[in-house]
Amino acid sequence: MLNKNVYVLYPPGYSGSYINWCINISDSDRHSTTVKNPINDSSSLQFGGTGTAHLHTRIPTHQAYTQHVNWVLLNKPTEPQIYIINTAGQENNYVTSQLLQQDRTGIIINIHNNHDQLIDSYGAINSAIKWPVRYLAGAALSNKQLSYNPFDCVNDYTFRNWAVTNNWGQTPLYYNVIDSEIQKYINWYHVRHKYHPHEVNETTYISTINYTNRIFQLSCLDIASPRFLATFYDIMNQSQCSDKFDLTYVNDFHKNYIDAQQNLQWFKSVDLWKSTGELDDYLSSHSIIQARLIFYILKKSNINGWQSMGLEEINENYQPHG
Repeated sequence: MLNKNVYVLYPPGYSGSYINWCINISDSDRHSTTVKNPINDSSSLQFGGTGTAHLHTRIPTHQAYTQHVNWVLLNKPTEPQIYIINTAGQENNYVTSQLLQQDRTGIIINIHNNHDQLIDSYGAINSAIKWPVRYLAGAALSNKQLSYNPFDCVNDYTFRNWAVTNNWGQTPLYYNVIDSEIQKYINWYHVRHKYHPHEVNETTYISTINYTNRIFQLSCLDIASPRFLATFYDIMNQSQCSDKFDLTYVNDFHKNYIDAQQNLQWFKSVDLWKSTGELDDYLSSHSIIQARLIFYILKKSNINGWQSMGLEEINENYQPHG
């Protein structure tokens, strides 16, 4: 049985839904009610692009921290849940510090880009191709109109050029930031407890925070590799978020998830381009993939007027300096 809340922090495209499914299918009480194959094998508006794990129903859904807090207040869950929280950049540090102040035993899993631009791009490509609704939902939250159609942007210069300079990847956690935020809370608690112990005490507040065996981190590329199995074992074993679990099903199934991740081709195609300058079919196949390669090119080369150029022309003008 799941006996602790689990919070998975990640932006769209980082495979957090798959981890959600892995925990559910491994927990002995949840196994029977969890779909046995979560992988979407065709694109749809409801379940996203090929390779998502969205055939596993996610309740609550992947949502930002504010929506998460509102969902908990509205639904008042009495049993432990698996929460998948939409974070990006370094927002994960703030959210982690807040969750540790709210939950005495909760487990946090941070999915990140390992400070690697290519891994970051892999996540961005997954996001645009596998879950394009994220752009529409983000615009709705900001009360903005998109200048492109995220469901039809395979060959869209507007989206491509926007995506060159806009991305919401996620870094590993910065524990010094988390510790600083926690210390602020602890300082507040002790002042209020000293003068108002009848109101602020351990009955309804957390007075000390220890996150040993409660925070786990892995990159989104790790999840789509055999390395994930050892990491997942460590998470389940060290966190003890379930009092009875069996990892056999995940161990047997995991290769299916890896095989379904078509955008792992990104790494092979970039390696080929770096060694030969050749643009294979994959690198030209979608505007988001072009955008991430152009981003890489522009970090190493000054190219004027790239916004109106095709990828091949940009590549012909690529002259890395240094």
